[in-house]
Amino acid sequence: MAWLKSLRAHENVETVNKEGNLIKISTKDNRPELLSLSNFNEKLTGKMLQTLLNTYTFDFLLCNKKNFFLDEDAIRLLKENNISYGTSSDLFRLLNDTKTAYSNFINKDSEYIMKNLGNNFNVKSYQLTSNRKVSVKRHNGRDITFVFINEYAITQERINEIHELYAPFDFVLAANPNAHWRDYTYRGHGVKIGLWAALFSFLENPSS
Repeated sequence: MAWLKSLRAHENVETVNKEGNLIKISTKDNRPELLSLSNFNEKLTGKMLQTLLNTYTFDFLLCNKKNFFLDEDAIRLLKENNISYGTSSDLFRLLNDTKTAYSNFINKDSEYIMKNLGNNFNVKSYQLTSNRKVSVKRHNGRDITFVFINEYAITQERINEIHELYAPFDFVLAANPNAHWRDYTYRGHGVKIGLWAALFSFLENPSS
């Protein structure tokens, strides 16, 4: 695997030992050994994750599928067990970050969303409830949930998939500033899709 070769060549990595789906990484900066478990499931539920937790001890869940899905129970279990998650790119970011504890690491997509949400005056608090779904409590207005995707071309097929995985939600955030889409529906209902400006307007409107 090319990325595994790159992992061994990382400037902060001393050794890499692969034992099945478990990758043991020792670093040159005296951090604890990093145990990364590879997940090849496109959809990982809490029940499936509990089986992995009963079998392995690990610090980082390496999600190998592009559009991977972690449900609410899986996210809860990861938090309870102090396990971070992300793609291979996130694993490299974690190795580059010598100051953040493994358990406190936030993957790039989620970190980007969390940082921007804090800039909205009507946002009281927010919580990641699955890997692409966020629940927002507002100072003025009901709670809002939205799903974020970082894609250039948003298709009807992708919208259908998002609904099947993450519904119910109120809004789809196109996190890619160059994203494009058409007016889509799901089971006869219009789907609200927009960039950050549209999401902020939605959050700021108490009637939303």
